[in-house]
Amino acid sequence: MLSGKYLFQCSKLIKSAQVRKFVSYLTVIILLFIFQNQLYAQRKNQVHRIVIDAGHGGHDPGARGKSCREKDITLSIALKTGKLIKKNCPGVEVIYTRETDVFVELYRRAQIANENKADLFISIHCNANPSPFPYGTECYVMGLHKSDANLAVAKTENASILLEDNYSKRYDGFDPNSPEAYIIFNLFQNAYLDKSLDFASRVETNFTAHTQMPDRGVKQAGFLVLYRTTMPGVLVETGFISNTKDEAFLMSPKGQDRVAFSIYRAFDEYRRSFDPTLPKGSTSIVFDDSLFQSHPAIRRLKRQEILLAGKSDTVSDMENRKSLVNAAQKNISGSEKDRKDNAIHEDNLPHVSEKTDVVSQKKNSVPSEKNPRLVIKVDSNNQKTNRFKIDETRVKTDEPKVVEKPVPANTTPENINSGITFRVQFKISSVELSLTSKEFTDIPNAKVYVQNGVFKYTAGDEATSAAADHLRRIIAGKGYKDAFILPFFNGKRITMKEAYEMMKNKQ
Repeated sequence: MLSGKYLFQCSKLIKSAQVRKFVSYLTVIILLFIFQNQLYAQRKNQVHRIVIDAGHGGHDPGARGKSCREKDITLSIALKTGKLIKKNCPGVEVIYTRETDVFVELYRRAQIANENKADLFISIHCNANPSPFPYGTECYVMGLHKSDANLAVAKTENASILLEDNYSKRYDGFDPNSPEAYIIFNLFQNAYLDKSLDFASRVETNFTAHTQMPDRGVKQAGFLVLYRTTMPGVLVETGFISNTKDEAFLMSPKGQDRVAFSIYRAFDEYRRSFDPTLPKGSTSIVFDDSLFQSHPAIRRLKRQEILLAGKSDTVSDMENRKSLVNAAQKNISGSEKDRKDNAIHEDNLPHVSEKTDVVSQKKNSVPSEKNPRLVIKVDSNNQKTNRFKIDETRVKTDEPKVVEKPVPANTTPENINSGITFRVQFKISSVELSLTSKEFTDIPNAKVYVQNGVFKYTAGDEATSAAADHLRRIIAGKGYKDAFILPFFNGKRITMKEAYEMMKNKQ
């Protein structure tokens, strides 16, 4: 017989082995549970379904350019974007809110995304402005507008509900033209804001990399089409069809392909951010020129203009445009009103002199002081408004040079005779400062003018915009980095729009 002591030891060993086995099993179960949760979370964040919304449609043409309608441009870009995603992102389902020229209510667009349990919603639009000056791309995410300009964009896009039957009841009495109605968005907490901002930022980054249009930034505003979606969503403004160059670019097959490719690349980066193991999509642009033959708006535009719009693809040109917009996005402390009242754009202001020595331009990459090229920089806060901001600089241009009749060397620029001069505003103050003080010692031709009880200080009184821009750079080097240019007529400050009209009439 086994002794009691031996039996006790055996029992102890058995129990010890059972405990170890139990602990091992428990550890495996816990690890499997953790891994499963991580895998579930990863799959939950993966993007398997995307809804692409082509803005407007049917009896809602959207914004109108000189030769196109927004609804045509957005549909083409939406279909091109979806085609790229289907081809290069296996496993991703693409759903369109419309694939033809039909009218789809705003509430229905959001409903389509919600019913299909989409992981991302992209609404594609074209911007427009009463002024031909603003240009470039921008993205909006759902939120309360932080400027009147953002509100104006939202009003324009939300106005589509006025074309819907029974819109007042359907949208709980919402009036897209009433600023007070947008107070509702104060109460809206977007649970997907971070993801929306992430995707929007990727879109703008890719626009900068793959198109010639500058990045006007990611902004927030109250869009009904985003308000009712239950997933990350972005409204993309692909450019200003009120601007001739943006319009030609967006109407061209090459331009549309680049815009679509930019959105696709942003999507590919966004989806892989949740699962780095996913294969990287195509990084090459394949142009589809079939639209050139079929798009009615494109047929109405000269082929030469379309080809010219997509010509500026050099790195230096893209960097130059980007630097212009980045500078435009800086705020001038205390002088924001001046910025909003004045702006220029490189395609729309006339030359200072109608008669230009173009032959000498071909010999020099930088225009001379006698032959400046007006360049417009758009303030990022100035979309959808009639207010402008000045910034003039000399840049190379890809536009073909046309030899015109040269003028004698002693010819005076027309704006001198017209009384238009340009000054550099660099400081404002609520109290008057002496122009003889030490602060203004190194400021050439310092002057002051009063507007709405505020003292505003300027430098120079230049006959040409190029000379004023040269002075602006000097003033910026003295620490006034936000200095900008203003036009004056016979010593009185005027807006850039007034200066433009005066120079235009003088030609």
